[in-house]
Amino acid sequence: MTREGWQLGDIEPFLINEAYLLDTRQFETWMSLFTDDGYYWAPADAEQESPADWVSLIYDDKERMATRIQRLRHPRIHAQDPLTRTSRIVANPLIETIEDGRCTVRSKFILYDYRPGIPDAEERVFAGTYLHQLVRAEGEIRIAHKKAVLPNCDARLSPFFVYF
Repeated sequence: MTREGWQLGDIEPFLINEAYLLDTRQFETWMSLFTDDGYYWAPADAEQESPADWVSLIYDDKERMATRIQRLRHPRIHAQDPLTRTSRIVANPLIETIEDGRCTVRSKFILYDYRPGIPDAEERVFAGTYLHQLVRAEGEIRIAHKKAVLPNCDARLSPFFVYF
């Protein structure tokens, strides 16, 4: 499927690579996938239309991403000792809209999250829908913004440290 130069054959490997970067803790490289004004958003209400109108689980622009990543890299971050291990599956990408050179892609995700070496270590599974707004910059696909919607986003969630 090709619409205004956007093809699922290009988008799907991009989404899979993004998941790989997060799973392998290549956070700085992952952050470089975003445009300079890009942001990552996980709403606290599935019906929330804007990160400005209600509290969010995560709402990070690139500056906030850099701060979060710096904290994750700090040698004394006790909440990440040992490090969280993750495994993501991204599936069913669908081009929703293309407007003004921006392509909105909807996909599904499953994230397995595990903290080894801790008594009663918790294994968690998060699932939901991604909405990526993608643009092309210098011939490369970039993320203008990414929204991760959990079906249970309004439930009581235990602390999480890595992006969904």
